Amino acid sequence: MTTSNLKWSTKRLRIFLCLTFGIVINSLWACNPNATKQEGATVEQDTSQFSYALTSGEAFTMPAVLDEISGITYLATFPHTIFAVQDEEGILFTFDLKKGEVIGEFKFAGRGDYEGIASDGTHFFVLKSNGDIYSFPIGATDKSAVKQHNALLPNGEYESMAYDTQTKKLHVLCKSCKDDKKAKTTTGYQLNLSSDGALSVEKTFVINIDEIKQLDKTMGKSFKASAMAKHPTKEEWYIISSVDRALIVTNKDFSVQQVIRFERDTFEQPEGLTFDEQLNLYISSEAGNKAEAKIYRIKPKG
Repeated sequence: MTTSNLKWSTKRLRIFLCLTFGIVINSLWACNPNATKQEGATVEQDTSQFSYALTSGEAFTMPAVLDEISGITYLATFPHTIFAVQDEEGILFTFDLKKGEVIGEFKFAGRGDYEGIASDGTHFFVLKSNGDIYSFPIGATDKSAVKQHNALLPNGEYESMAYDTQTKKLHVLCKSCKDDKKAKTTTGYQLNLSSDGALSVEKTFVINIDEIKQLDKTMGKSFKASAMAKHPTKEEWYIISSVDRALIVTNKDFSVQQVIRFERDTFEQPEGLTFDEQLNLYISSEAGNKAEAKIYRIKPKG
């Protein structure tokens, strides 16, 4: 066989093999179209059982000082008012929803990364990202009334804290903790509030990441909680992960019931969550790449 004929035969063999390989791959795809998924693919979610339509909220624009709004809470004794913290200054902000402006500030600590806020009706509790908790009476005007609770929680990153009016306990969730990485869980801590103002860990609980993935297969291997709140009338916890752009609903034992994904056009960086006595859901979103931060008030369906 001449050299030219050999080259021609080799070329035809390569073409034949390529065609055969293509046919095999197409056949496998036809048998299992879900064998591979494009990165970032989404799944259709059934939100019919979710109590709120996240796209229907009334928006309140935050002043520049709250561009980094990181935690919010509501007290029935202060109607039309949201109490907020931001993740650079140790200041409690009082925001009047009717006036659309900050009407009060209380400097409870120096600069730092403050991420969550909750109240039992008599005191505010503010969570720092390292797990430290600051407490002070509602209406406090002097830093001498502030208590700092250190080393309550294991080393890690924390952003979520809420008060349960039924159990009268504080709850804190890890955002990033060492033990969770191997266990595929998000660990939480239930805290006792003593009459003298002391805090102590009563027990731990976990959110199972596999339960989240069963409801939404596009979720990652972890769930980085950034806000939490207990529904006022249902035995349900609402928990946000800003990184995952998701809100999960769990039962009272933190078993996952629903997964709701956020639309980025509306929620740039959702990091705060609370309810009012009329069951309205409030979600705060940092400015991020947008001009202003927002708080959304979302009425329950029906």
